[in-house]
Amino acid sequence: MEEDAGKLLHTDGGSYSQVKIKNLNSFSSVSRAIDYEISRQVLLHSQGQVDQIVQETRLWEEGAQIAEFFDATIAAGADVKLATNWIMGDIAACMKNEKVTINEIKLTPQELWELIASIKDGTISGNIGR
Repeated sequence: MEEDAGKLLHTDGGSYSQVKIKNLNSFSSVSRAIDYEISRQVLLHSQGQVDQIVQETRLWEEGAQIAEFFDATIAAGADVKLATNWIMGDIAACMKNEKVTINEIKLTPQELWELIASIKDGTISGNIGR
């Protein structure tokens, strides 16, 4: 699923600036991206920087952040398949439930690698890891 969203805010002068947001891969990404863009534009309005709101296309960076987290987890030594399963399964579910991004979770790539290693070598079970 790849979605685009457009957001318009009314400026003091009565004109509109459309900002398109690209690279959205879920409904929750669409919601977070729109909320962020509204907050960004309201902040610019309140600071008198309406001229900074221009018609443009912006990329939503959530996918890139997840890829960076994954790459760092693999670089730490984690098994690729297990890291993928954890990030796309339990971690994605946690992010959705807590309404946070990958950069806001309380788990680092190093900690995920250690968790995966502990499960893989039998120190703990997958259920305990969750």
